[in-house]
Amino acid sequence: MNRYEVLILAIPEITKDEESSIEKNLEKFLMANKGSMISFDRWGKYQLAYPVKSYDYGVYFLVRFEIERNNEILKEIKSLLHIKFNDFVMRNIITELKDGQSLEYRKPQSLEDVPKKHVGLFDKKDSRGGYGSRDLDSDDSDEDIVDSVVESDDVEEEMISSAVKADNKNSEIVNDDSLNQDEVA
Repeated sequence: MNRYEVLILAIPEITKDEESSIEKNLEKFLMANKGSMISFDRWGKYQLAYPVKSYDYGVYFLVRFEIERNNEILKEIKSLLHIKFNDFVMRNIITELKDGQSLEYRKPQSLEDVPKKHVGLFDKKDSRGGYGSRDLDSDDSDEDIVDSVVESDDVEEEMISSAVKADNKNSEIVNDDSLNQDEVA
C-alpha cells in the first residue's frame, strides 16, 4: 500500500455539509478500491496569492490515504473532485508520500486562527460622547473614566502652564543679554 495526500482548495463559503460530503465520498471511494483514509484535515481559510475562479480567499483541506499504486484510481479521484464537487472545489493536487515519511506537518496560521483581540475596540462611545480607544476588557465604570479624563486634563493644563513659564523665563534671559550688549556698545 502506498500513501498519498490530496491538497484541496475549496471556495471560501464551503459549508460543513459540503465538507462532510467530500470526506464521505472520498472515504467511500477508497474503501471500494481496497484503500483507507488516514486523515481529513481542514486547514482553514487563507488569502490567495492571485484570484482563482474570481475568489481572493479559499479554504484548504489536506486528505491523506493509503491505496495500492494504480494510476487509474488516482485519475478517478481527480475526476471525482473535478466533476462531482466542481461547485465548491477550485483546485486539488495529489502527491505520493515517500515510504517511512512522517505524517507530521506544520500548518500555516489561517485567517480563522488569527486572534481578534482588537475587533470592536473603537465601537464604544467614550465619556466625551465620541468614539475612543476605551479598553473593552477593563471593568472601569463611566465615573472612573470621567475622573481619569478630568485628571489627565489637569495634568495637561499643568504641563502647558509650566512650559509657558519656562518659555517666558528663557525669553527674559535673552532680553537681558541683548540689553547688556546694547549698553556695552
